[in-house]
Amino acid sequence: MKEINELINELAAQISYTNEYRSFKAAEEKISSDELDKIKRYKCLKIKLINTFSAETENTANELYRELSINEDIKEYMLCEKALSCMVADIYDKIGKRLNIV
Repeated sequence: MKEINELINELAAQISYTNEYRSFKAAEEKISSDELDKIKRYKCLKIKLINTFSAETENTANELYRELSINEDIKEYMLCEKALSCMVADIYDKIGKRLNIV
């Protein structure tokens, strides 16, 4: 397991050199901790909707999204976060395919 952890550290270091990661970090620096909290609250609401749908939760999530999407810095952060997450998911998928588990 030690070797795997070393490779994970190396992979994380390599990811930190990508445009996706650099863009994400630059976007993150432009938003406040209060704005990050709102983004986290929005994500939690979206997960709650996936698990248990309710019109009230959907309305709350939609209102919060409208509020967040007005701010260009928040919008940029969310897009950069999505791009970085997609890259990490792609890496996970490639590992799974090489191990014949996906």
